[in-house]
Parts: sequence; C-alpha cells; structure tokens
Amino acid sequence: MFLDAGFLGTRAPLYMDAVGLFFVLIPFLLAFSIRFARKKQFQSHYRAHIAVYTLTVVVVILFEVGVRLSGGFTEFIKQSPVNPTFFVTFLIVHIVIALVAIGAWTYQVAVSFKAYKHGQLTGKKAQHHRLIGKLIYAAMLITVLMGGGIYYFLFVM
Repeated sequence: MFLDAGFLGTRAPLYMDAVGLFFVLIPFLLAFSIRFARKKQFQSHYRAHIAVYTLTVVVVILFEVGVRLSGGFTEFIKQSPVNPTFFVTFLIVHIVIALVAIGAWTYQVAVSFKAYKHGQLTGKKAQHHRLIGKLIYAAMLITVLMGGGIYYFLFVM
C-alpha cells in the first residue's frame, strides 16, 4: 500500500492519493457536522465531529507512516522541479498551521465534551465554542489547500 502506485495518475504512491482524497473531503465532513449544531441536534453534532476527528487522526498517522516508509519528503522532492528552499518553507508553514489546527481541535473536543456532558455549553461558553470552531475550520481549510499545493509540487509538476 505504501509503495504501490496511486490511482490519480500522478507520481504519488497509493497512500498519498488516498490521504489526499480524504483531506479534500474534510471541509465537507466538518460542514456536515456543523450543520447538526445549527439545527440544534447537538448529540448528532458531537457524534459526527468525533467520527471526523478520529478518522482524521488515523489518516494523519497512516500518512506519517507512509512518508517514513517512502523515504521521507527528501525522496519525493528529488523528482520535483520545485525549488527545494521554497518547498521546505512552504512545508514548514503548512506543518505549523496543521499542528495548531489539530491541537486546537483536540482541545475543543476535550473541553466541549466535558462542558456539554455537564450541561455547561451555554452562553459565553457556547459563543467561545463557536468562535474556536470557526478558527479551527479556517485553519483546516488552509491546511487542506496547502496540502493540495504540496501534492501538486511533489507529484504533478
């Protein structure tokens, strides 16, 4: 799986195509979960969000294992015409935003579950939850777009 050719017709290995496809779906999966909250279906919102969060963590782990087994990004960048300095800078920015997003998302899940379980996710806490949720969504969207750029730089150009 980690070294097999991908299915998108690029130089990417199979796992990279699968991970890339999943991350393209992330904004839509998050929007699906958020829709439940807007309809005041908080139990469904929670369940959908936990499912998306858990699946995302699993996919990130598979991605990291795949990158390591494939020789790391240094092996991929050898096949790309992209300037290595530009690429590393772009990659570092991507990783920082992704880490902030997943860290904030982890915090949001833990704190919100506890508050919701005790009936305390109301008023200012609910407003704070929505604000943090919007910031996480924006950070995930930026992460997905930058990830698409990285995929393009490494496997399409």
